Amino acid sequence: GNIELTSVKGELTFNTGSADIELQDSQGELSFNTGSGDITADGGSGTFRFNAGSGDIELSDLQGTFDVNTGSGDIETERVAMQGSGKFNSGSGNAVVSLSGDLDHSISVASGSGDAKLDFNGAPIEGEVIMTANKRNGKIVAPFKFDREETIEDGNSSPRIRKTAKLGDKDIEIKVSTGSGTAEISN
Repeated sequence: GNIELTSVKGELTFNTGSADIELQDSQGELSFNTGSGDITADGGSGTFRFNAGSGDIELSDLQGTFDVNTGSGDIETERVAMQGSGKFNSGSGNAVVSLSGDLDHSISVASGSGDAKLDFNGAPIEGEVIMTANKRNGKIVAPFKFDREETIEDGNSSPRIRKTAKLGDKDIEIKVSTGSGTAEISN
């Protein structure tokens, strides 16, 4: 069956094979895993670890640190405030992260074959920016100029293009990467 939690606090770990997980207005160290269901979280703060084998993950109005992964689903966030590092990864779906406020911690947004997008929502883009995409059928889009562009060939996969830029004074890494989709940063 599905798991629905509202206004919970503390250290919580839930695991389900194929059910959906819904979380609302919760705080603490929250770890959720579902094999083929979706994960939805709206409102709250803390440490979030979400994993879905093939489901979608939708997050809104959260603040904290994030480790979010789905094998073949999409990741979509709205108004996420980073209070620590963040990692958002989709194997074959899209990974779209929309921030609420300045970014003061390292972040990684990645998709194997879908789009990987990071929206700063008007906040300054500052840090070491590293963007990668498949050279043949990937695309990199950003509202700034890059300091460096290089082709990476490791023999195990198709050549990739990597573009980097140092913006502002913050000592954080901002990584956005895709295999065959679009890697995009917007403001």
